[in-house]
Amino acid sequence: MQEKDRKRDSMPSPDATPEEIGEFWDAHSLADYWDETQEVDFQVNLKLKHNLVPVEREIAEQINAHATEQGVSAEKLVNFWLRERLKRITTSQ
Repeated sequence: MQEKDRKRDSMPSPDATPEEIGEFWDAHSLADYWDETQEVDFQVNLKLKHNLVPVEREIAEQINAHATEQGVSAEKLVNFWLRERLKRITTSQ
């Protein structure tokens, strides 16, 4: 049987949930659906820059626990703490 004669599953509908879409693509190859794709234009903002700083595992666990208690992300909590600390250092000099 030739490849184009093979029966293939329908792609997820536009109203499918992200989970349904993920399950579909976990089990299928885009190569089999290439003819159903279309070219799109999009822009990417590369100005946003993240700085990664290694943190000891125990400290990271404590930060995550505090962040969960506060109902914020660990990133927001750490940035808040660092901003406050830097403010204190700057004003005491």
